[in-house]
Amino acid sequence: MLADNENVVGYGCLEREATSPADGYRVFVVVDPDHLGTTASEIYRRLEELLVERRAKQSWFVEYAQDARFVAFTRARGYIESRRFMLESGQEAIVLTKIHERVR
Repeated sequence: MLADNENVVGYGCLEREATSPADGYRVFVVVDPDHLGTTASEIYRRLEELLVERRAKQSWFVEYAQDARFVAFTRARGYIESRRFMLESGQEAIVLTKIHERVR
């Protein structure tokens, strides 16, 4: 979580579900869209450090397909579209996946 004068400006986390691959994590970055270049970048940088520490083989985001700004943010960090699906709300979601190089 990043805060500015006691106000939360963004947060992120890594999630492993029971169905997740043993070395895979879902990534969450939540910020105001106007802060993708600053706050979101810093949050993602910290999460990327955790992915390296945990020796992640892959990570992924699940986002609204129409959120072009955030989809571009993830693509700029090496994520590629792996699938799309429809949510119960009728909105289309996109899964963006990244395979991480392991340091030996």
